[in-house]
Amino acid sequence: MNFKINYFKIIGLLLMPIIYGCSTGTIDPNEADERKIYFPDDEGLFRIYEIQQIDYKANGERDTSRYRLKEKVSVRTSAEETYQVLERYRFQGNEWALDSIWNILYNPTNVVLYQNNIPLVKIASPVSEQTSWDRNKYNIREEMISSYIDITADTVISDNNYSQVAIVELENITDPIIGNNISYEVYSPGIGMVSKYVENIDYKQGADLGEQIISQGVIFEQVLVISDYE
Repeated sequence: MNFKINYFKIIGLLLMPIIYGCSTGTIDPNEADERKIYFPDDEGLFRIYEIQQIDYKANGERDTSRYRLKEKVSVRTSAEETYQVLERYRFQGNEWALDSIWNILYNPTNVVLYQNNIPLVKIASPVSEQTSWDRNKYNIREEMISSYIDITADTVISDNNYSQVAIVELENITDPIIGNNISYEVYSPGIGMVSKYVENIDYKQGADLGEQIISQGVIFEQVLVISDYE
């Protein structure tokens, strides 16, 4: 099995043009906390995303779903502490319906997001191309090493210019015979995540070997279209 890392594909996917618009961000040189530069904790900050997911089934069928997702930073207070959460809403029936609530934990050197009660390390400091970390450090899943593959890139997403984005590589394995396992997240200073891409696909074998025809898998794209404060 001849797997190879494909950095050109991951950057190329990032630079693909998409429509819509929102505000942009840059790094404030006076702001020292890199965790909150790329994963802001400002109460009332919200982000609205366009999401498309294509599911390829083994029987040859393909399902495509598109929807809007809103994430809003909110502050909660318990008897012992004050903490931040992401309130997540899906747009259904011409209104926003609460989908889930994910807790945010700011550790001294990383940011942990509890996605459906599974803690995942999303950002680690220092934000440097020499920094890598285990995304599953605080759960029982297998080790999954994440790293920054670029921290100075300028890019266009949804017709908006973003400067000094941090690209977090989660997985980047390609094989022209077997299939691809690619995933990354892009973070903009002062805004948070502006893009996410997941491609986990298998190619058909047998008579179709080498034709790169998808037999099964999923392609998921999440793109920021609006960012503001309530």
